[in-house]
Amino acid sequence: MIYERLLKTNGSVKKILAMAPDAQYRAIVGIGHQLASQERADYDLFKGSYRYSVSEVRNVLTAGVLVEEFDFWMDTVHDLLEALEALHRRTPQYVDAIVSRYAEFKIPAETAGKDALKNGVTSLVAEMNKSNKRRFAERDVGVGTRKPLSCERSRWESKGSWDADYLPAPAHMRDNATEPEVWS
Repeated sequence: MIYERLLKTNGSVKKILAMAPDAQYRAIVGIGHQLASQERADYDLFKGSYRYSVSEVRNVLTAGVLVEEFDFWMDTVHDLLEALEALHRRTPQYVDAIVSRYAEFKIPAETAGKDALKNGVTSLVAEMNKSNKRRFAERDVGVGTRKPLSCERSRWESKGSWDADYLPAPAHMRDNATEPEVWS
């Protein structure tokens, strides 16, 4: 994978060949770490460990989600609002920094403001992912939400569709537990 990455970028091979051996090693190891990090992130997203990344949330905030009103349902907006509420209870200064930047369009000038914004967005992403997981964990309809039934209970529940006015029931409606075998 590292070799493929180097071949995709024309100047990188020349740059690495021009480096000292120790620097070459560090550069190649750094590229390997970048690739491994990307693979881990892709796999975590695939298996559902998280739904939102920092860059996605920044893009949503930059698009003006805090300023515009929506008449339709968006999972992202719902998770964002729930996360802002949770974050406001825990660390209101982060919410203030996020609202100041993305709703009032004030770019922080001092380091403390920049740090509050950076840490606030990171915490917001974590809260949004928690909100998303909660929404999917609380679903009470659909596949896998019914309690399992024993065979006997299932037969009793579906008894109406097995009962017939005639004997014997057709073969496709009969098994030995509900109706004894009548054919000898």
